[in-house]
Order: sequence, then C-alpha cells, then structure tokens
Amino acid sequence: MKFLHPLRIALGCFLLAMALSTPAYAYVDPGSSLLLLQGLFAAIGAALTFFKKPWQMLAKLFTREKKNHDA
Repeated sequence: MKFLHPLRIALGCFLLAMALSTPAYAYVDPGSSLLLLQGLFAAIGAALTFFKKPWQMLAKLFTREKKNHDA
C-alpha cells in the first residue's frame, strides 16, 4: 500500500470539512481577527524555531571550514 503523505491527508480532511460545512451566520468581532493574527504569528515563530537546526545543518554542508596555518 502506498504511503500517504501527512500533508495530503490534512488537505483531504480540510477539503472534506469545507464540502460538508453549512453557513454559520455568526458575527466575527475585531478580537477574533486579532486572535487569528496572534495564532499566525505563533505558528510562524514555531516553524522558524523548529526548522532552524536543519537549516544550520544544510548550511554547514555547503560551507568550507577555514584551515588554520599557525602550526
């Protein structure tokens, strides 16, 4: 059986939820949009923190170390 990528599964679940949802007729106040904005900033910060180490490892692969000629 072919391995399903987690992003593909998440996208499928999201599309299914959007297809089966009904209108909410709800009021969205300014505080709700600030909460969404705060969540977006937190997600970006978490992603930057999470991917910092792999990024440093990739950069280390493509940079040369300087040789010390003091010997």
